[in-house]
Amino acid sequence: MEKIAIMSGKGGVGKTTVTLSLCNALLKEGYKVGVLDADLTGANIYNVLGKGEIDVAEDINMFLPAEVKLGNNNLQLMSLAHIIADGEPVLWEDLDFASAAQQLLEKTKWDKNTDFLLIDVAPGTPPENQVIITLMDSVLLVTLPSFLSDSNLIRSVELCREFKIPILGVVNNLTHYECSKCGNIDYIFESKASWIEDYNLNVIWNLPIKKEIAKRGYFDTLSLTEFHKSRKSPTLLKPTDPVFKRKAVKFALKNIRITKVMKGAIKAKELFVGK
Repeated sequence: MEKIAIMSGKGGVGKTTVTLSLCNALLKEGYKVGVLDADLTGANIYNVLGKGEIDVAEDINMFLPAEVKLGNNNLQLMSLAHIIADGEPVLWEDLDFASAAQQLLEKTKWDKNTDFLLIDVAPGTPPENQVIITLMDSVLLVTLPSFLSDSNLIRSVELCREFKIPILGVVNNLTHYECSKCGNIDYIFESKASWIEDYNLNVIWNLPIKKEIAKRGYFDTLSLTEFHKSRKSPTLLKPTDPVFKRKAVKFALKNIRITKVMKGAIKAKELFVGK
């Protein structure tokens, strides 16, 4: 079972849409797919697929995922939304989030014939992502072609570097809009996303804005050519020189106005990266 995390630098860029679109395309190719909604405070895949019903195999102390439909095909779905009430806030400590994400993954009895497990993780680099990413085979990154989204996504890229996780590539979402009347194409954002080339990452899809996607929640037709190609040659970033990292942190701290709070942050940072 190949485990792929769908990751973004910030929320609202279309992680769920990409997860379901990839899932749909894989199902159409005949693969058996499971989906784990590991965005614990923003689980919403069930809004598109329906919750279905999970069960618990008490003899082996594991969850049995729900069987739900995506188009004409069945898939396995597991989410915290199956356990908590609709609209209930998730008010946990950081360690609880990390533990819950890991248990939802490892304590779910996925079908033994599952080919792909797609994990829709929380945006950014919260504690649960720092745990669950270590259990992945690879990561697929989702962003908008805007400098705000890109600047946040780079932190996720660096997280993959730190934990030596291969990156399949980048999905640019909401890149352009094609007028249904005249066919004119407008590119909404102006970011050139040169950082993608700097990191030598593959671009898997450039997805447009489409009215029917807003209603359906996923792309019904999506080519998997670049996806499968990237699976054979993902990007594994080399570790950053720790000496460079220490110098960078010290330089940044020297150029920040020192306050009592900042002094405490500096002390904590020195413990982390060394003096």
